[in-house]
Amino acid sequence: MSRFFIPPESIKGNIAVISGREAHHILNVMRLTREERITAFDGSGRLYQGKILDTSNKKVKVQIERVLEDKHPSGIEVALVQALPKKNKMDYIVEKVVELGVDTIIPVRTHRTIVRLDPPRKLARSRRWRRIALEAAKQCGRTKPPEVKDVASWPDVLSFLSGFDLKLLFCLDKKRQLLKDILRTPLEKDFLTGQVQNEPKRVALCVGPEGDFTQDEIRQARDAGCICVSLGANVLKSDTAAVSALAMVNYELKG
Repeated sequence: MSRFFIPPESIKGNIAVISGREAHHILNVMRLTREERITAFDGSGRLYQGKILDTSNKKVKVQIERVLEDKHPSGIEVALVQALPKKNKMDYIVEKVVELGVDTIIPVRTHRTIVRLDPPRKLARSRRWRRIALEAAKQCGRTKPPEVKDVASWPDVLSFLSGFDLKLLFCLDKKRQLLKDILRTPLEKDFLTGQVQNEPKRVALCVGPEGDFTQDEIRQARDAGCICVSLGANVLKSDTAAVSALAMVNYELKG
């Protein structure tokens, strides 16, 4: 069954009207017609199943027959703070971390970030990454695509992460610890209920640029409560590091 995105404001009762890029995809790419069934999501966690009623005026009218609520499988929120890489690597990173279930993506400008964007290009890139995130969410079956924030400065990112329980900084600092050791630290269990105590609910992964974070940025991160960690003996490229880190966190914390 084909799967599409419907903005919440386009849904009235049991009728949804799809227009723009999604309507074009339905009509001209998938070539769906009346009475064919589709699945759609509105980006807030709801999944809709229904059939096409009308395809006139470059719009698709859908009768909603079933509404399903998405449940977050783990209860753990994961944010990726990604220093802007060169070329189009950020496109790849956004697509892959969406498939791996990231909840928030924060592009960040650091001292050694090579890419420098003026305001119009920042806006254009943010729109592009949000579109890639939405397409990746459609492809992998997510009902709620991650939030992709605008490009931020390093101090602003550290301030934003103040509410996170576990903040991991992937860097080449000599005092870093292995990621697996941090994630496998025994968690306390309540004797009566058997439930885990102090389990992190909000986890932030900070991946640096080509050339790594500066010592000053690492110091600022430590002061903000970040733990310097390593992914192993090999030095990974930023796009490889982001995907590897998220996959490991998923394995250890989400199950």
